Amino acid sequence: MRRGRHRVRLGQASLTGSRHPQGADAARAATGAVSGHNRSVDTRLGDLLSRALVLDLEVGADGALHKIGALRGGAEFRRPGRFDERTALAELERFAGDAPFVLGHNLLGHDLPVLRARAPGLGLLARPVIDTLFLSPLAFPENPYHRLVKDYKLVSTSVSDPVADCRLAAQVFREQWAELDRRARSGREDDQDRLALYRFCFFGATDLELAPTGGQGIARVFAELGAPLLTVPEVLAVLDRLWTGRVCRTVARAQALRYLGEARLRPPLAYAIAWLQVAGARSVLPPWVRHQFPAVVELLHDLRDVPCGMPDCAWCGETHDPLAQLRRQFGLDAFRPVPSAPGGGSLQAAVVAHGMGDRSLLAILPTGGGKSLCFQLPALTRYLRRGQLTLVISPLQALMKDQVDNLARRTGTAAAAALYGSLTGPERGDVLERVRLGEVAILYVSPEQLRNRSLRRVLEAREIGAWVFDEAHCLSKWGHDFRPDYIYAARFIRELAEVQGVPVPPVACFTATAKPDVIAEILGHFNNELGLTLKRFEGGVERDNLSFEIRLARPQEKEAQLQGLLKEHLGGPGVRDGAGDAAAIVYAAKRKGTEELADCLARQGWAVAAFHAGLPAPEKRRIQDAFVAGQLQVICATNAFGMGVDKEDVRLVVHAEIPGSLENYLQEAGRAGRDQAPAACVLLYCEQDIEDQFRLAARSALTRADIAEILRGLRRARRDGEDCVVLTAGELLRDADLRIGFDAAENDADTRVRTAIAWLERAGLVERNENRTRVFDGRPAVPDLDTARRRIDGLDISAERRARWLAVLEALLECDPDEGLSTDDLAMLPVFRAAEGRPNERAAIWDRGATAGQRVLRTLHDMAEARLLQRGPQLSAFVRYKVRSPSAKILAQVCGVEQAMLEVLREEAPDADDGGWYPLSLRRLNQHLRDDKVDSNPELLRTLLASLARDGQGLAASRGSLELRQVERDHYRMRLHRDWAKLAETALRRQAVAEVVLATLIAKIPDGEPPNGERLVGFGTDELTAALAKRQGQVGHLTDPLAAVERGLLFLHEHGAISLQSGVAVFRQAMTIRIPPEAKGRYYTKGHFAPLAQHYAERIFQIHVMEAYARLGLERITRAIELVIAYFALDHRSFANKYFADRREMLERATTAESFRRIVDALDNPEQIAIVAAEPEANRLVLAGPGSGKTRVIVHRCAYLLRVRRVDPRSILILCYNRSAALELRRRLAALVDADARGVTIQTYHGFAMRLTGTSFAERAQQGQGGDDGFAGLIEAALDLLEGRADWPGIEADGLRERLLAGYRHILVDEYQDIDAQQYRLVAAIAGRTLAEDADAARLTLLAVGDDDQNIYAFRGASIEFIRRFEADYQARTHHLIENYRSSAHICAAAHALIAHNRERMKTGQRIGVDRRRRADPPGGRWSDLDPHGRGRVEVLEVADPGRQAAAFVERLRRLKSLGGSAWADFAVLAFRRRALQPIRAACEAAGVTVAWRDDLPPLSRVREIARFLDRLADLGHGEIAVAELRCWLPAAESPWRAILVDLIDDWREEAGDAPSAASRCLEFCYESLGELRNDRRLGDGVLFSTLHGAKGLEFPHVLIADDRLPARAQTDAEEWRRLYYVGMTRARETLALGCLPGGSGPRSEAIAGDWLLRTSVAIEPPPEEVLRRRYQLLTPADIDLGYAGRKAPDDPIHARLAAVVTGDRLKVVARDGALLLRDEQGAAIARLSRKATDEWRARLERIEAVRVVAMMRRRRDDGEGDFRTACRSPQWEYPLVELVWRSDDGDRSED
Repeated sequence: MRRGRHRVRLGQASLTGSRHPQGADAARAATGAVSGHNRSVDTRLGDLLSRALVLDLEVGADGALHKIGALRGGAEFRRPGRFDERTALAELERFAGDAPFVLGHNLLGHDLPVLRARAPGLGLLARPVIDTLFLSPLAFPENPYHRLVKDYKLVSTSVSDPVADCRLAAQVFREQWAELDRRARSGREDDQDRLALYRFCFFGATDLELAPTGGQGIARVFAELGAPLLTVPEVLAVLDRLWTGRVCRTVARAQALRYLGEARLRPPLAYAIAWLQVAGARSVLPPWVRHQFPAVVELLHDLRDVPCGMPDCAWCGETHDPLAQLRRQFGLDAFRPVPSAPGGGSLQAAVVAHGMGDRSLLAILPTGGGKSLCFQLPALTRYLRRGQLTLVISPLQALMKDQVDNLARRTGTAAAAALYGSLTGPERGDVLERVRLGEVAILYVSPEQLRNRSLRRVLEAREIGAWVFDEAHCLSKWGHDFRPDYIYAARFIRELAEVQGVPVPPVACFTATAKPDVIAEILGHFNNELGLTLKRFEGGVERDNLSFEIRLARPQEKEAQLQGLLKEHLGGPGVRDGAGDAAAIVYAAKRKGTEELADCLARQGWAVAAFHAGLPAPEKRRIQDAFVAGQLQVICATNAFGMGVDKEDVRLVVHAEIPGSLENYLQEAGRAGRDQAPAACVLLYCEQDIEDQFRLAARSALTRADIAEILRGLRRARRDGEDCVVLTAGELLRDADLRIGFDAAENDADTRVRTAIAWLERAGLVERNENRTRVFDGRPAVPDLDTARRRIDGLDISAERRARWLAVLEALLECDPDEGLSTDDLAMLPVFRAAEGRPNERAAIWDRGATAGQRVLRTLHDMAEARLLQRGPQLSAFVRYKVRSPSAKILAQVCGVEQAMLEVLREEAPDADDGGWYPLSLRRLNQHLRDDKVDSNPELLRTLLASLARDGQGLAASRGSLELRQVERDHYRMRLHRDWAKLAETALRRQAVAEVVLATLIAKIPDGEPPNGERLVGFGTDELTAALAKRQGQVGHLTDPLAAVERGLLFLHEHGAISLQSGVAVFRQAMTIRIPPEAKGRYYTKGHFAPLAQHYAERIFQIHVMEAYARLGLERITRAIELVIAYFALDHRSFANKYFADRREMLERATTAESFRRIVDALDNPEQIAIVAAEPEANRLVLAGPGSGKTRVIVHRCAYLLRVRRVDPRSILILCYNRSAALELRRRLAALVDADARGVTIQTYHGFAMRLTGTSFAERAQQGQGGDDGFAGLIEAALDLLEGRADWPGIEADGLRERLLAGYRHILVDEYQDIDAQQYRLVAAIAGRTLAEDADAARLTLLAVGDDDQNIYAFRGASIEFIRRFEADYQARTHHLIENYRSSAHICAAAHALIAHNRERMKTGQRIGVDRRRRADPPGGRWSDLDPHGRGRVEVLEVADPGRQAAAFVERLRRLKSLGGSAWADFAVLAFRRRALQPIRAACEAAGVTVAWRDDLPPLSRVREIARFLDRLADLGHGEIAVAELRCWLPAAESPWRAILVDLIDDWREEAGDAPSAASRCLEFCYESLGELRNDRRLGDGVLFSTLHGAKGLEFPHVLIADDRLPARAQTDAEEWRRLYYVGMTRARETLALGCLPGGSGPRSEAIAGDWLLRTSVAIEPPPEEVLRRRYQLLTPADIDLGYAGRKAPDDPIHARLAAVVTGDRLKVVARDGALLLRDEQGAAIARLSRKATDEWRARLERIEAVRVVAMMRRRRDDGEGDFRTACRSPQWEYPLVELVWRSDDGDRSED
């Protein structure tokens, strides 16, 4: 026997474990059941065995003898362990004595050559050999894998025991003898003739494996059985008779003579003779035969595969005739006439004929053109001729089962199967076993399955007839669906052929859409990789029965248009009864879209369902069956998933959203009219859908940096003993040093890693081999965590280990029954991640492992040892519970039909158990049953017969109850392997097992559970085997309960009583990657990346083509059809020249031409365009003058990165100076690129620092720690993290920055000139300015926009030095923006004249002027005509004093408003200090001019209206709420605070969209926004009064700047002073007036003199003295006794009075008992001023004119500490925040 020293024990690697009786005694016990029918057989056999030497050796890999075992008569010879070889062999020789034969398994191929090499003089080497391996294919040709033989090895139940294996070999021989003797005594001439042929072929075959007597022993067996020794003429005569109609008669005689003429060719002839008797179904030529005797394959090929073309050859005339096989296999009389072949006739027939000739091909056939039949029919014919397997590589995993089922329905064959990732363990094992045994003719596999070791081993045992690539465009980077896994397939094919020692099989490629470049690449790929030349068959893409239409539809119009289309093509809505009714498919891009469309149509009465990959398996099947049966009129499907819908009479296909390519569109539209009747295909076109496709295409793209980084990660990874890297994608992504441009937590991260490795393999930098998969099957052995804690408490383990075990148990307890977990999933738990940085050698023994996955598996093993986990296979199943057709009823019906079927079969063929073949007509059997009132159907009968063919495992002997061979579609031949009684008994046992299994599953459903057609139940196989043990009286004795459970589950699953699913298991599917020595030191270069870049460029091109098709179709559909034809007929360059000749550059952009125009061309400014469309890699500084489009440049640059470059929005960070700027940027970006803006981070410095530090104002507010205040220290805390000073557990300080900024690649900074030292450091830390030189990958690209002329916040720490150092800091390129789009030419000139006096400017030599489009306009703009006095010039108003300045300003405001018709909000009055604004405001109010002012506001989250809004949000917790519902919460009364809430909601909509979002997320947004609005909010609605500093970032049509007499100390820095005044001047768009007081601080007229300036000396009376003395003071919370109302009981009337006060109410200040009280209009005291405020205002009490309520504020007891809390009797109360209007005295006035 050929085996090494170590052998795999049974039961460890499969769900069912050993399927065979255990031990030699059990093997002997089985003999009687097989061969006890004839005593004379036992006599001859016993005599032969008693005299023979039965031999077995155990040989090591080095060829040394490790063990010897032998039997002779009743004696044993055993030499285990260490022994002297020469002595042992001499003793073996003596033990053999005069034995006439040597008997064993694989003696000729293994044991005897070893003995001959080590002891050539042994006498036993000269004796005849009976080798059971060589006999097996002759005795059991239909299944040469005897139950005790697998491949060429004995299935041993003992580890390294040659004596036990001798007994097994003897048992195998007994069963072979019994079967051969049965044939010898059968009385059938064919059986007896074959035995005589076998004797002839082995008689004299002396060169079997160099054994001089190799064939003599085998020939002697047939002689002992009574077979005569024929002469050559007799042999020829027998062959003529046996082969008639089974082989080509033209070559049969010649081939027979050739093989008979040479002794070495006679054994191959014997094996060919044996196999031919069972050829056609469930038969396979063992791989060792093909390897040992390649002449067998050659002979069978010549006899059955090569058509002779002679009319009198029945075999060739039938088997090689495509039409004859079409009738036989599919029951069709003709191939499809269209598309036609170039020379006429059916193209489908031509493709089939080429494929049946075992030649390679590439066929392009339109969807619905019968593509599948073109490879299925040749595959079935190959299987019929030679038992060969055809593999179909398909990317559509979710549809494979449908394809298998459809083939079974159309042909009646069960010889197709599918292997893909979501199969359960039993299903996968069943498929692989059927493939191994030769029961499968066509195997559908997903490309990633080729990496599976178990599949490779099974395929090595089969003869591969052909490889089929469905959707072959996936092979081409020019294709619309390129998949790198397809590329690996060619390597797999080549390596498999090399292992098998055969030529590469033919390859057949099929696709519905392939343009010339795709065709060329596919042909070149197989020529280069496999040396194959594929013949092309092109059927075009046109379908004459389909009409196409494109309709323009905005998103809000699509539902209405869809309704109209359905009514037009299907009639009215309503449930249909029959399959003949028309139907429609509606495609959407996403699952959510299908569900929304289905809901909409259902509301209109349509019988409709959504159909996508996220549905449970039973629901998918129900929907598909209902649609095919006509019970559903419409299905709304995702693009890829809808491809599996196979319904002939679909009359309408609607694309609600445009697909990403013409290829996809035509394939999906091709679902219509498959019955060749007219059908319509309609595309609802919207430009935004094109942008969605660009976004989807970019989302999965990899960059060259990503792939290079993954290569670096692989090179850093630990190697195993074979110098291979073995790890999962998740383990690679957890490398802390890995810097990739996508989020490792994304759903497709695993796919991206595997794709990157595929490209590295293509570049020769790595070699990826088979996956190494480890699975831990088990479930929690505890019902809950409390029980687990109690059990763990009794164990002596560390706290860390305890926490880990509990976390794992929690994850397993929460896992859905049908979902598994990967080791990557568990490794993401914090308890594992905390240990990631710990060196393995320093870890505790229980935590060691080379990878995180290995540590997870070790933890699971330890938990099982501690009885916290129960080992055993875990599964789940959907059970039909308490519904119309429950699972139990289905099982009972199926069992009833099976029993009736067996009775009919036994009645019609009572003698069928004689071992012969009997005909079976499925249709006649079905009719017989129906006549007997049995509710049967052909599909059910076919499935039941297949179940009988699989019966045996765990129920009886290993063989199925019967063997079934298909002759034609509904005609079979049947042979029983058991008599009728045994067969019925086995079927009843299987039914009983299924009943127990189902009852156990149903018992697991809790009592009171409502009816459910898809109740998911999780279970372990140990539970089912335990249930069988308890019901042994019902099920009888089971030889292998686990195998019986598997058989019962599959029986229930096959018949729809349950839908078997995967179960809870933890698996580690690791890639095996080798780094070739020659790749050392090589990098992933731009040249390596070029093919992938080309593929991405092609995807962009395909989307542009799809848009062109839609736009042409809107004009005239014939033009669109012409484009389609050209697309598939012309090469890429020719097509682009024809349809995009004047727009070639657009094809490289991942956006539409209209979108590019809006983003780039619409700027109409060369410098802005240069900045926006610049390469994204370099750092840039934009020095921008006022009004020059700074915000516009940032918005458009971001849009360019998003839309044109398709940068991941999550990789972009925009930092703004204040919240208003951030919100404005977000609004403008959303308006420009819509949903593409989602994910871009737009924050203020404090807002981003909050994210970095994990600070939550909302949480602080809920905990009573304040809400929107507390910015102090945030940025410094963020810097501690980014600069490596913080200590986060488990994360190295050096790696913390990368963790925090993971994914960011681009920073855009607005108003860079205003940053302070902290903000400067923050930007530098984010950008990576101070990183080491070799850390380029960690640096971010920086674009900063600023204006050094507007640096005005030195008093806050801002420094102009920071922007001046930018170029050197970041090696940046500088751009200038000097065209002003805001102000008139006069205003620009005046402002420039002022700032030009500054000498330390960065824009020296750059003159600020109006943009080019306005240069021809009057310099004063429209005011050149509107104002005859000033004509739009900057007017200096020279006044004598502040009073007259106030009067002059009021007069100017009125005059401008009357001339220009503007609203008061269009005006702003600015000044250096607030006090200079007071008299002007008073004069305005006295004159009836409404005003607004900017002021520091209290914590806005405490304002009554806002606080109530936040309370409602907080009450929702983590629930969801939509924007529309938020609007319903707005207070009814208008107020500034309601306006803030309106803006907040609008801003939230920009952030999150209209769909419901988590209330907690919205709450956090509100608190952050409110915190930053405190210093950025105006009160009132009118002319704005603000300081010059406060006006930064604002603009107004009209600006007036008041003069002021500043102290000398305030004017020490003249340049800073000019910058401040410059900012004020440049706020004006249309008019600008400058106040000028004697001795004032404003600029002198001569400093800004020019044509743009008008000096006016204003003679005007000042306002009345009482007006000028009026002042305004907004009190702060520090001015109020905040606990006044809180010290009163909750039921005190003060709280009701406070609740009645609203914003705008008037109060009174009164003195009482030394305090100042605020009283309401009824005179009741509601608040009191603080002591400080009382001291300040007591003397002014009589001069207070009004007290206005600005806001009602909330206060809580928890806001204070100590005595404050003790004194408060109410937990929460309100207090008023007020503005005092008062008159100053002379002393006050003198301060002005």
